Amino acid sequence: MLDYSFVLPVMVSAVFSSPYGEEVPLGDAALEKGCQQSTVLSEALSYGVASWPRELGNHRAVLHVSEPAEAVKAHIRWRRPDKEPERKQVRVVDLATGGRITNLVVLRATREYGEIVFEPATVPGDYGVYYLIARTEGHANFPRTVYLPPADTADPAWAARFGEATALPEAAVTRLEARTDFDRFDPMEVIATQAETKRLLDTHPDAAYLFFPEDRVRPIRMTEDLPYRWIESGPSNAFHGEARPGEFYVFQIGVYAARTRIANLSLRFADLQSKNGTAIPHLNFECFNLGGMDWLGNRFDKVFAVERGKIRPLWIGVQIPAEARPGAYRAVLDIQPEDLSPSQVALHLDVSDRILEDAGDSDLWRHSRLRWLNSTLGLSDKPTEPYTPIEVRPGNANADTPGTVVCLGREIEFSPNGLPARIRCGDTDVLATPIRLVLDGKEQELLATAGKAQLLTRNDGRVVWQTTTDLADGTLSIRTETQFDGFMDFQIALRADARFEAEDSRLEIPLCSEVATYAMGLGRKGGHRPAEWSWHWGDKGQSAVWIGDVTAGLYCAFRDGVGWANGGQGGIRLRESGDGGVIVEAFTGPLQLGAGEERSFHFALLPTPVKPLDPGHWRQRYFHRHQSIENVLKTGATIINVHHQTTLNPYINYPFRTVAAMKAYADEAHRSGLKFKIYYTQRELSNYVTELWALRSLGDEVFLDGAGGGGPWLVEHLRDGYQPAWHNVLSDGELDAALLTRGDSRWNNYYLEGLAWLFRNVGIDGIYVDGLTYGRDFMQRVRRVLDQNGPGTLLDLHSGNINDGSGAVTALAYMEHFPYIDSLWFGEVFDYDESPAYWLTEVSGIPFGLFGDMLQGGGNPWRGMLFGMTSRCYIEGDPQHVWRFWDEFGIEDAEMIGYWDPACPVRTGHADILATAYRKPGKTLMAVASWADEKTAVRLEIDWAALGLGAERAHLFAPYIPNYQKSALFGPDEAIPIAPGRGWLLVLDEEPHEVTEHAPINWERVDEPLPCRRASGPIVVDGEFDDWDELPFEMVEPMQIRIAPEEWDGPEDLSFRFGVAYDDDYLYIAIETTDDVVTRVPDASPWGQDGLEVRLDARPEAERKGWRGGGEFKETLFIATAPAATSDETEVLERERLPEGVQVVCVQTDTGHNTEIAVPISYLNARQGGDWTSFRLNIAVNDLDEFNTMIPQIWWRPDWRSIENYDGSGTFVKRP
Repeated sequence: MLDYSFVLPVMVSAVFSSPYGEEVPLGDAALEKGCQQSTVLSEALSYGVASWPRELGNHRAVLHVSEPAEAVKAHIRWRRPDKEPERKQVRVVDLATGGRITNLVVLRATREYGEIVFEPATVPGDYGVYYLIARTEGHANFPRTVYLPPADTADPAWAARFGEATALPEAAVTRLEARTDFDRFDPMEVIATQAETKRLLDTHPDAAYLFFPEDRVRPIRMTEDLPYRWIESGPSNAFHGEARPGEFYVFQIGVYAARTRIANLSLRFADLQSKNGTAIPHLNFECFNLGGMDWLGNRFDKVFAVERGKIRPLWIGVQIPAEARPGAYRAVLDIQPEDLSPSQVALHLDVSDRILEDAGDSDLWRHSRLRWLNSTLGLSDKPTEPYTPIEVRPGNANADTPGTVVCLGREIEFSPNGLPARIRCGDTDVLATPIRLVLDGKEQELLATAGKAQLLTRNDGRVVWQTTTDLADGTLSIRTETQFDGFMDFQIALRADARFEAEDSRLEIPLCSEVATYAMGLGRKGGHRPAEWSWHWGDKGQSAVWIGDVTAGLYCAFRDGVGWANGGQGGIRLRESGDGGVIVEAFTGPLQLGAGEERSFHFALLPTPVKPLDPGHWRQRYFHRHQSIENVLKTGATIINVHHQTTLNPYINYPFRTVAAMKAYADEAHRSGLKFKIYYTQRELSNYVTELWALRSLGDEVFLDGAGGGGPWLVEHLRDGYQPAWHNVLSDGELDAALLTRGDSRWNNYYLEGLAWLFRNVGIDGIYVDGLTYGRDFMQRVRRVLDQNGPGTLLDLHSGNINDGSGAVTALAYMEHFPYIDSLWFGEVFDYDESPAYWLTEVSGIPFGLFGDMLQGGGNPWRGMLFGMTSRCYIEGDPQHVWRFWDEFGIEDAEMIGYWDPACPVRTGHADILATAYRKPGKTLMAVASWADEKTAVRLEIDWAALGLGAERAHLFAPYIPNYQKSALFGPDEAIPIAPGRGWLLVLDEEPHEVTEHAPINWERVDEPLPCRRASGPIVVDGEFDDWDELPFEMVEPMQIRIAPEEWDGPEDLSFRFGVAYDDDYLYIAIETTDDVVTRVPDASPWGQDGLEVRLDARPEAERKGWRGGGEFKETLFIATAPAATSDETEVLERERLPEGVQVVCVQTDTGHNTEIAVPISYLNARQGGDWTSFRLNIAVNDLDEFNTMIPQIWWRPDWRSIENYDGSGTFVKRP
């Protein structure tokens, strides 16, 4: 496939295909001329696009050899923007045969040109010279690009004869090509040579700086090199463009600091005047590089500095009024570099008579959305749903300041000093006594009785006041802000008039013992509150703590470590008081301030729960895949979350390139009664964002600065000044490579406008947020935009467990955002074998007014039901059978009474087996789950009066739920057997029930151990199985298919057989996979293509028998790979984490692929503490038959992480 359309004359109906795949109408003459120049250099070298294997890199020169010769020379003016080309391999391929030319000598490789000598094979013929050949290493989602070094492949005698020869025939360079449109360097990354740059400067000998205006369709990309296009066009002090009424028209002015550094510059706009007498006001202009509106709505200025010899663009926009009359408009822009002579740029805009209704936002190439960077959408103090305006009751001491603030079920009474004296959640008191500030070892009574109070702000959403108190040797002020969701922010400032010394200063928050049941934070995971705990600044964990129960609690966050830390002497303690209460105490240790010195102490409080639990939870059933609406409906799901890396939403956090398909899918979902939401979050941003170069021109305002790296596209086009983030292989095999973004930049404003645009133009019903990097103030704005779309709009928050040894607690990290979130999905690396207290505090969300769902390994469905939780329909979860039972029982009409509630009408009499009741008139559902180590039988203790049932007529019925429980019937006093880690859903009623026959429950299975025998001879790990006696274990009927079972068409589609053997040095595993279609995707993870996963647990039997997965590379050996063309090319996921000596080969065959593995016996012995005797094994094979479909994962035994796992599955024992 070749594309040389750019070298053809531009026709009236032509379109410009931008590197982002957008079709740009060529409506004005200047743009047509620019596009044509950008792809044909004056030296008659054309640029185009062609298709070739990704392994050869993204760029090549095409040479033509017309006459036979033993050697030809080529001079390639490739003008490449990358650094150190001499350290990168150049490879020549015969394009007729695909064969590599080995007789090749690279004479010179500079950024400007390359000189090579090679021996042609096909004459006449064309040859591809590939000069950016790279491989990626490391994790598939966080790759590192490594360029192949120069390779000496020439025959020595040939090289000696022709390598330095001067009189050789010349191969003609016909064109330079990129592998895709998106990979192109032309026109704006084709560098000018040093000589050309010098000539340009010599032409303008007195210029300290030069201007190069550019159209928006040619974003200025390079900062250290002039593009060759500018050598041809020359600098200019004029720009011509075509705009439409209603359009926000964007253009650029490239600033080249030719001879001196520009420290800063200012830009003054004038009215756009037309000959017909009409004008477009200068106030309609904005330059995004010189300032704007930050994410909190504050106007700010930016310094625009350009280092000597560097280039930086000014991105400028002007709003053309919809009523603007057609015609030619002109304005002069005054540009004043600091300490340099001023200049002017004349702007000529021809305004047509065709109105743009949306300012151009539907055409990404127009860059009109850049104005979103300065949006104030959602900035307000208006309460969000379900909150109501705060009620403020004046205090007795000062009628101008609040005495009590009431907000949605919470009531906060303040002392005259602005600190809370009483906090009530519903009918429950949180504070035992007023919060107090203690200085120098004794309470300063002045704080409670004296001081000047000033009301600063009061409206429906917040009330702010400040109290100032004169001390003997200084002044103390407390600024108090209370918001509509109950959040309180306190800023304490202590100013010394003379030298101030205190033995200690501390803030004491006394909590009632009745609510101080659980705690998390200060480096401690969620669970029961300890009697005492101490944390110092610098210790692991967050400087925040939550203490409470389900009915009431208090989140306390201590900010600004400088004040509280006090040079490392400060910290936070939990301790029990003499009256049975609990005190949270933030202390500074000895404190000294010099005369005139001020110290600030900042903290925040949030009473919990932040809102009532949403009864709509029982109908919020998530499907996390892009599949047909028909398939979604079959599961019982009600909400579709479309992730990124799907055909509907391929580019991470930039869901604007597939709008038509997304809207069609949303419309179909709505017609079927489903909600449609998309992955749309912050933290990172796709490299496919149209505005990428404009954002880069803002310095590190949006993208975090860094050394670069990541996938090849980032390295080749951005080079440095960024930090790579999440990478995904798209359905066409290309790489979506994200960059890390700041959580507090103007991109937040764009993000909100984008959200509102998606509501209007796609019809989404909310967003799925994966982690949060912005603060609660911005979160309020997000929620307001959601609320503007009407009731039922949802935001669910996903996060993995952020405690990777840091001591951090995920729930605490997002606690301040909880008022604006609808549900939680706390997933990866959460340990569902942790205590019930951990579940309640860290996983469920219930103490905070939120329901949650499970993720890791599909969760534990029995324990989850104690908290109203299931998994989601995703890779590691299949809750559809439980959902169906919910509907049969009518759970949404039931009252949930958790095991933690003293009023719960059912108990088990066993500390490690808990029960939650879902009460309805005439029947109650009882969820029972075990944390006991052994199988246990319990008799339920039932409060019959509370349930309105009679013990003599009632019974406990267990309906059959696939992969959950068998059908059973128990009497009220009958002992109920419960397996470790499992439980029951029991309906207590007086209706007749019949126990039904059903398919076996997987987790009840018992396998006989399988033999692992000594190898009969040497085994070589090469992917060939001729040294194996047999592969006796077959998978033709998998025990489990995860992700997309409907995509597996039976054994003829994919099957595998395998064998295990050992000798004195190694344990061997051989897997022969039969696959009708083998699909390999370079740079993809093993589960993003045809791949294979092997898990081996070599721990002692007692530790591994009931193991439910997780702990890859730690508790278990995890090998993930994919078929390669040869054994030497086998890639293994995170190979560096495997034990030393592990060998892995995975090669493609005519019928599928072969995998061979050798694990050192020393590894097994070390895991078992002596000579190994047995191990546990599982194998999963991924089968990608075609792109744009989900990839089924076919398991020999159930995934150890899933609910279908059973004890000891896949156990092998050593046999002679």
